[in-house]
Amino acid sequence: MLLPLELPAIVEACGHAARGELRELISQDQRLAAALRQTPFARPSQQVGRLHLMRMRPLRDDRLVQRYLKAVESGQASGWHTLVYGVTLAVYSVPLRQGLLFYGQETLATLAGAATDEPIEPAFSSLLESLTERVFAAVAASLPAVETRTAVQE
Repeated sequence: MLLPLELPAIVEACGHAARGELRELISQDQRLAAALRQTPFARPSQQVGRLHLMRMRPLRDDRLVQRYLKAVESGQASGWHTLVYGVTLAVYSVPLRQGLLFYGQETLATLAGAATDEPIEPAFSSLLESLTERVFAAVAASLPAVETRTAVQE
């Protein structure tokens, strides 16, 4: 789910938030619901997303955050963690590449930690390194399309 679904969702949500596109963000949220509702990750994703969105409530001067929070509270949107993460990157002006790499590395590290309580074996470490390289490649591949779209729109 990380490469085909989560990273592109973060990129798209960050773009919507940076441009103040609430309707598009809510539409993305609803499209993501169709893909995630039947997965075991749906409820935790919503819980984490809502928690982080609630922590952004004090940002009263950020209209998109306030309006997205209202949409989530009213049930119009789900508040998926990937979308809230993308909004967070935009709100705090975190460079997209840096945010995506951090997200990918943290996700893999969390999964690796959950997979074993033992010290990581060399073969497992090699697999984790290979997966990390795939995340780097996916991030690099997703950024030119975003930069090109943004340049074309301006």
